[in-house]
Amino acid sequence: MRQFIIGVCVLASAVVSPAAADSQFVRELDAYCVSSDGTREGVVASQDGATNFYVQRPSGTLEIVRSLHNRQAVSHWHARLDAAGFAVMEWQELDAPYCAIERLQAGRLHRVQWREDEGPTALDEIFASMLGAQINSQGAWQ
Repeated sequence: MRQFIIGVCVLASAVVSPAAADSQFVRELDAYCVSSDGTREGVVASQDGATNFYVQRPSGTLEIVRSLHNRQAVSHWHARLDAAGFAVMEWQELDAPYCAIERLQAGRLHRVQWREDEGPTALDEIFASMLGAQINSQGAWQ
């Protein structure tokens, strides 16, 4: 139980501030949607394959929905973002509701935001894959 609590505390700091890990060698992904009431739901994935689903309420409370490990899937998401030209996509600051993908890479945070159901076509499948990732009953990544 103690390890779980420590893991949740470490995850909470990563979800609230992904840019806190300031190393040029760290790669982090965060795909999420923010509702009109300010609730943020998404998935944050680290380069080592740790993938955590979360709900962050406007009050600041954070619920971890699931924790998975799959380095291959996270690497695949990075490769697909690269192929889609994510690093050069422009973004504008939007009021909620909106969805976004953030990537911390080489010490720099890049974010692309869009209105729900109006996202860049090049990111549609990647975003859906990240938010829909789960483990099937045999323990295999879907």
